Amino acid sequence: MIGRPIGLAPLFSAACLFLSSPAVAEIYPVNGVWVVPDHELPMGTDGACFSLRTSGVQAVAKKMIGQLIIFNEGTRYDLKGNTEVVSTLLSAKPMAGGYLITEQPDR
Repeated sequence: MIGRPIGLAPLFSAACLFLSSPAVAEIYPVNGVWVVPDHELPMGTDGACFSLRTSGVQAVAKKMIGQLIIFNEGTRYDLKGNTEVVSTLLSAKPMAGGYLITEQPDR
């Protein structure tokens, strides 16, 4: 029994599939450092920015700022008190009035 040659068509199709769909890294729809208002720390925006500039992320541990969220492309750092939670973005899909965010906590 003689086998039938496969030919180049399936290989060409597979190559086109891989070349035409590049992997796109998900990024958050926001970027930068965000301070979450805390009613127990009645500090205005200027005071929060000053505390962050002078003490850095230690401003959260020193209870100068209640909570700090840092968005850096596909990673979110959430600092509150002495706790730091790091999450990786899995998807950010635009929806009416915002985004549907899916994350995975890093361990």
